Amino acid sequence: MLTLPGRLVVIYNPLSSRAHAVERRVLEPLTRAGITFSECVVQSEPVTRTAAMIAGFLQEYDTVLVAAGDGTAHAAVNGVLKSGFIHVQIGFLGYGNFNDAAHNYNAFGTVRDALKFLQRAKVREVYPLEITIGEKFFRYGLISATLGWTAKAAARFEIPAVRSRVRTGFGYLPKSLFGMFRYYISSRERSLLPAFRINYRPQTEATDILCINAKRFARIMRTKASGEADTFLLRQLDVRSLFKSLPLLVGSVVFGKMRSKGVHMARLEFEPTAAVTLQIDGEIVVLASGSIIEIAKSDQYLQLLSTR
Repeated sequence: MLTLPGRLVVIYNPLSSRAHAVERRVLEPLTRAGITFSECVVQSEPVTRTAAMIAGFLQEYDTVLVAAGDGTAHAAVNGVLKSGFIHVQIGFLGYGNFNDAAHNYNAFGTVRDALKFLQRAKVREVYPLEITIGEKFFRYGLISATLGWTAKAAARFEIPAVRSRVRTGFGYLPKSLFGMFRYYISSRERSLLPAFRINYRPQTEATDILCINAKRFARIMRTKASGEADTFLLRQLDVRSLFKSLPLLVGSVVFGKMRSKGVHMARLEFEPTAAVTLQIDGEIVVLASGSIIEIAKSDQYLQLLSTR
């Protein structure tokens, strides 16, 4: 069993679609096992507000168990780093519509089982992405930050009607992929990013900029990235041509390899011709025309609990 130096804090949303599963597979087993824990209850609110609430709830030496999806995991990561406590440990159980955080760091059998997770988890030092907009700190990102069509596609799943359609019945993943493909067909030709520079160098036309800091992202894409390294993967993409996109899709989904460059920092400058959509671990932000964004490996690290 993992040694708990302080409190065990379970973060979850009692109004989420998976709340009953959290009660049955996390809260009740912990109680039956005689493990004392504190509940940090969150709601579907903006990341800034949720992160601030979590930061205020935490104490030094807490062990945080996030029983939720990537949205709450994202807020929890920012809350832990915002708290300033350097001995807080954080782990993820997958109880959301998207669970990249849990799948990246947990072995099969411990993605949702709280007791097995606590029995097998070990601490890893993981350095997140640090995103700055207009010279001002904006957010930390554990898994990825993307700009362009992929960010707009992710934003589709924040529309209540779309979320409701893919949640109902069986086959969530096939329905998600089918919905994504329909959106791709209808939007790919008008998805070009404004002209931009990376680290002051002009770039060729692209629809997307991908900054990847983990082995899995967007549920099915796999890479060789590691949050423990001092670099992240930087890749440009043009989705207007399905044929040209196939090598990336096949390499990443089938073989777990995505050809890209490892960098420590990327400064992105966009011409003031159109707004740009940014996605950070599922959080969607529409940036003003002509924005300057810096994405870098943070000097701060998380004491992240992993069963891999």
